[in-house]
Amino acid sequence: MSSMSSWQVEVLGTPRLLGAGAQAQLLERKPSALLAYLALEGPTSRAKLAALLWPGAEEAKARNSLSQTLRKLRLACSSDLMIGRGELRLADGVRVDACALREAHARGRLEVFVASYGDVLASFDFDDCPEFEDWLLSERERWQGWRRNALRALALDAEAASDLDGALGWARQLLAVDPASEEAYVLVMRLQLALGNRARALETLRSCEEMLAREFGVPPTRQTRELARLIREGAAPIDDAPQTSSIPLSVLRPPLLVGREREWALMEEAWAKGQGVCLVGEPGVGKSRLVQEFARAHGGDFYFECRPGDEQVLYGLTIRMLRKILSKYPQLSFEPWVTQQLAYILPEFGSALPMSSQADRVRFYQAMTEVVQAAIQAGMTVLAYDDTHHFDDGSAEAQLFMWGALGWGDVDAPFRIVFNSRPQEYTSVAAQALTDLVRTGRVLVIELGPLAPDAVHHLVQSMNVPQLAPITADLQRYTGGNPQFLLETVKHLIETGELERGFPNRLTPPGPVQDVVMRRLGRLSATALHAAQAAAVLQSDFTLELVAETLRKPLLDVLPAWQELERAQMLGEGRFSHDLVYEAVEANLPTCVREALHRSAARVLDRHGFPPSRVARHWLQSGEPLHAAPKLREAADLARSALRFVDAAELLEQAAALLEAHGDLDGAFDARHIMTRDFLKEFDLGERYEASVSRLFALARTEGQRARAWHCQGLLSSRRGEHRTAFEAAREGCAHAERSGAEDVQAELTQFLGIVALQANELDAATVALRRAAILNEQLGRVSGQLSALQNLGVVLGKLGRYSEAAVHLRALIEHSERAERPVIRMHALTNLTLTLSRAGRKREARAHAVEALELIDRMQGREMNRVLALLSLGAIERDLGRYGEALNVLELAREASAAYNGFAASLVLRQTASVYAALGVFEQAEVLACEALAAAQDVAFERAEALLALTALRAERGEDATELLRELGALRAHLGPDDTLRLDLLRARWDDQADLAQSEAVLRRVRASEGGELLSVAEMQHAHRLVRAGRADKALPHAFEAARLLDHLDPLEEPRARLAARHAAVLSAAGHPHAAEAARQAAQSARATALHVPSQYREAYVAFVLQPSPI
Repeated sequence: MSSMSSWQVEVLGTPRLLGAGAQAQLLERKPSALLAYLALEGPTSRAKLAALLWPGAEEAKARNSLSQTLRKLRLACSSDLMIGRGELRLADGVRVDACALREAHARGRLEVFVASYGDVLASFDFDDCPEFEDWLLSERERWQGWRRNALRALALDAEAASDLDGALGWARQLLAVDPASEEAYVLVMRLQLALGNRARALETLRSCEEMLAREFGVPPTRQTRELARLIREGAAPIDDAPQTSSIPLSVLRPPLLVGREREWALMEEAWAKGQGVCLVGEPGVGKSRLVQEFARAHGGDFYFECRPGDEQVLYGLTIRMLRKILSKYPQLSFEPWVTQQLAYILPEFGSALPMSSQADRVRFYQAMTEVVQAAIQAGMTVLAYDDTHHFDDGSAEAQLFMWGALGWGDVDAPFRIVFNSRPQEYTSVAAQALTDLVRTGRVLVIELGPLAPDAVHHLVQSMNVPQLAPITADLQRYTGGNPQFLLETVKHLIETGELERGFPNRLTPPGPVQDVVMRRLGRLSATALHAAQAAAVLQSDFTLELVAETLRKPLLDVLPAWQELERAQMLGEGRFSHDLVYEAVEANLPTCVREALHRSAARVLDRHGFPPSRVARHWLQSGEPLHAAPKLREAADLARSALRFVDAAELLEQAAALLEAHGDLDGAFDARHIMTRDFLKEFDLGERYEASVSRLFALARTEGQRARAWHCQGLLSSRRGEHRTAFEAAREGCAHAERSGAEDVQAELTQFLGIVALQANELDAATVALRRAAILNEQLGRVSGQLSALQNLGVVLGKLGRYSEAAVHLRALIEHSERAERPVIRMHALTNLTLTLSRAGRKREARAHAVEALELIDRMQGREMNRVLALLSLGAIERDLGRYGEALNVLELAREASAAYNGFAASLVLRQTASVYAALGVFEQAEVLACEALAAAQDVAFERAEALLALTALRAERGEDATELLRELGALRAHLGPDDTLRLDLLRARWDDQADLAQSEAVLRRVRASEGGELLSVAEMQHAHRLVRAGRADKALPHAFEAARLLDHLDPLEEPRARLAARHAAVLSAAGHPHAAEAARQAAQSARATALHVPSQYREAYVAFVLQPSPI
């Protein structure tokens, strides 16, 4: 085996492998990539390397390809260049040219670095490995930046040592590698002029002017033009530093706040009332200054800045706010749960698990509230916010929660809120919140206009610049009284020296403040202007270091430019001095410069771990927008982990559109499929969902994709209650899934088929599909899918009337899901166990599980369908327990939830509410609701049958003919499950005049044979009455007593317990039983006790109904 120290790896230029005494071997593409990545990034997991270099392959195949590549390298050099099991690293002694050259650069051996430089993996492209290509391009840019910096430093060092020829040689090399750099041209020209070669300097000047016009469409900067003048005149070169007159501090920060007496008085009045204050006005009108001064006057010594770009970053303002508070009050300490929650958005507190329920989000907001409350107790009296039109939706929601939790609006609250905004520029959430706050009187909106002439006079006077006094009226007329416009104009006049000559006759006609700002920017040095442009692209929370990295310049080279911008009051503390300055710089960026800076910013921010939504925004404006797609998907995952489904859907839709526009149809399908399947269904069942499904079908090119498109189509039908249509869509999807041969697609579609078959009452098909789905998911290692299939199988068992088996199955599932930390599965299992126990007549036990399910749902976002179903179950249970007032309240909540979710299960809500009124004896209201339920059911067989059951019972109870209704119910029999058909037959045996005693006995036998405990006491009592009517009262007594006994431990369906007791007494009376009177007394006592749970307006009707003599 060869010694490791004998192998030299070259990854700069054309990758080669050199061994002692052996001929150099050219390295292939993938081995070169592995060696370069490990050399420059260090030890890396096999999984990551496989994903980087074989991104389109399944994980197992990618790992196998990696192993084969390593084997080829081992055979080529008879040794292992890379070692490690789970993590690979270069073997000890393997030397790599890039590592040695990087070390030379770090040690300042710049000539060695320049002489040996080569691009990383220069001879290869990796467009089939997008993530690796991003890394490689970023690495190449880093090395190219090092070379430019090294050449610049060598030129300047040689110039300082009076070696002008050597300096010019280095400068020419710099220009050769950076031909679009005006700075490089200037350096060459300056050195040519210093060497007395004026002709060559003029040639370089012409080349520079042509390059700037061709590449950027701009003329040279002022400094370059000044050097050009010296070259043409043959004068000596001058220092490049810009020469401007010094701006007095009184102009940079006028000492007085003027012209806002009225607004200040209104703010004081609102403060006294406990109201918040929102200042609204156009840019530059003085909103920020007024908020700051007012906050300071009330003890607030800092405020929270919203910045451009925050709108696109989830919790952007909240992150900055919390860090500012923690920095201001370092003495604050918190319980561990608070810091654990803050870790969701502040990585300095560690890592946090994704939010799994609405309760997690509430807990996070509570932790934020703890921080702010502690700061208030430490002396923070004012929550002052600047430029809240940059609020992101997450921060808007979080701030509202916090304000409410802290008692905002109370006159005695220990803090107040003041903020400002531009008009009509809020995000949707913030705009709605502000509207609500103003409507409820919790916020006073004050509109800020320009300064009046006398206020302008006071402002100018406060600057203490004598030359301004004669031109005050001109300034007022030119700026329209906009304070920021006025200040920028004054700074411009001072910097240009024009102030000494009075107000200029040829000043640009009044227009946007931007024009004046741009004239000020034009006086900056080239480096300072570039720094401002990079800062504008970064937009917010930028630092000197980030700006330097974005420009790919050494930090110390950018530092003077940064200081120049601070002196000119262009920026400070990681932001522009005013949004108008930022907007002016950003708006005037040449397209090619803008795109280049956005590309650089995207890579810089990605390396530093900035939010993916922010990185995506830069790629979208970089001229290479396709790079944004994976970042948009990452941002959607983060939004999902924060339970912000609307945000996640919008990010994925943007990614899908981007991928489709650039021809990546498979990627577009995947993004749109996740958006439709996982997010849209939670909050939008309308046109947006339909359009997204249509797009899925248009994009689908494989059998697996067609299967998934049918899945989404079926989901829409299912959520709309169109169960038969959903069932057919699922069957179509399963057919495509089988043809695809993909087990994951088959598991997904088979599981969906089982669910919609259950909804369509195709119970046999549901059983087969769900058992197969459970097996497929187990084979694939999908715990959630397996648990979901098993919980739906429990529902099928319940539908088949196998309640004992279903209850055992569901209880085990609840325990399993809790251990596996699957709250959604647990919620579904609890809801289904509620229904199962209720059908078995164990309603008190069922009620506890219904309440637990609703508590889980309340801690989740976007579970409105589950909320409706759980409330329906709880409402029916409350009814059967005789808690009629509670039942009506719960069903009203169900109605509201249904209405909010596109009318889901509206017919069932109406039907259950009708049954409550029927049990109260309020038959007119019950019939109105039952008829509405029938109309709402439309073509849904189960819902229509439920409405007809209620309507039939009502009319028969009042002695009306129900024959037609019974006939229609009979026609629906084929669409009902076993338990539902048993209820239908029980109703027919009771109310159908043509039903005889034999039919009644047959129904009773079936009920006894079933596990439907909620029907048993009703069936026994019903048969007892049939026997009495047949003149066999003595035979009726055992059934009546059995019904009474069953009431001790089973709760009946829909029939009031007091009414069953009264019917029991009627049978005893008909049979001449000595306990008949006592039974009647007990029935009356039961009716009076239950009446306490009946709304007062219905109590009299209820008692009369349940105790009325039953027809025998």
